[in-house]
Amino acid sequence: MKKRFEGNKGSILITIFIISAALAGVMASVINRTLGEMRLNASNRLGNEARQGAEVVLEYGMAQLVRSFNQSATLFEDAFNPFVGPFIARRSCHKN
Repeated sequence: MKKRFEGNKGSILITIFIISAALAGVMASVINRTLGEMRLNASNRLGNEARQGAEVVLEYGMAQLVRSFNQSATLFEDAFNPFVGPFIARRSCHKN
């Protein structure tokens, strides 16, 4: 019985090398995919931060415009009355 397995020593070694190479290929593919996902996530995060920053700047600018308008202009009771005249924004007599 011992003589029967003596010829298989080389084929077992080759089989182990093939399986090891296949596992190394799979692991390299998984690592490559993971690193690609990390780069994509970082890029998306930076894009979101830039968009949110632009949004904050626009909201701040609009708040300044609204505050400036509210402090310097006032609407009178008949401003939207079609019989009195068109809409006219007049400067306020008092300052807040």
